[in-house]
Amino acid sequence: MEHASPEGNLHEESLDLWMGILPYILAQGVPWFVRPLLKMDLNSKALKGLKKHRKDFDKAFGMSANHYGEMMLRRSIAVSKWERFFADRDFLICPSGFGPAYARTKVGTKLSYEGTEMIYGDYVWPFMACFNASGHPALNIPFGLGKEGLPLGVQIVGPYWSEPEMIAFAKQVAQLTEGFVKPTGY
Repeated sequence: MEHASPEGNLHEESLDLWMGILPYILAQGVPWFVRPLLKMDLNSKALKGLKKHRKDFDKAFGMSANHYGEMMLRRSIAVSKWERFFADRDFLICPSGFGPAYARTKVGTKLSYEGTEMIYGDYVWPFMACFNASGHPALNIPFGLGKEGLPLGVQIVGPYWSEPEMIAFAKQVAQLTEGFVKPTGY
């Protein structure tokens, strides 16, 4: 085990990349005249207040073939960089979010963690979006409940095609954490 991060600014690059790819995924098959409504809905709810890493978001909603080609090239480069990171590592263990799971809330509601308020997107987005962009397999492993009584966990990310090894690892860890997680009703 070692404490390591990818070289350079790969995490931030991957977050930018996800914002450039996301509109293509969401708007696939959506008529051109509905796309502005979809974009407006995302901006007012799920992405409300999320300002960082958005330079390609508006551009992508134009559904330009040139922009899409640029995003796919950037994705290919990011995948190669992540795979180089994984070349001599089995997995990356990282947070799933800034803190424990959050209580069920209305979309757009600010979440509070250790005295800091942030929108949902800022709470979980930096830890999941980079691997959504690269397509690397990831799974969450629960580690019990935090002081708020909400689940805590970590995210395990692996190189491409490592799902069988990740699941085997998660099963081993589950035996160690079995008594940590006590399900409660919502």
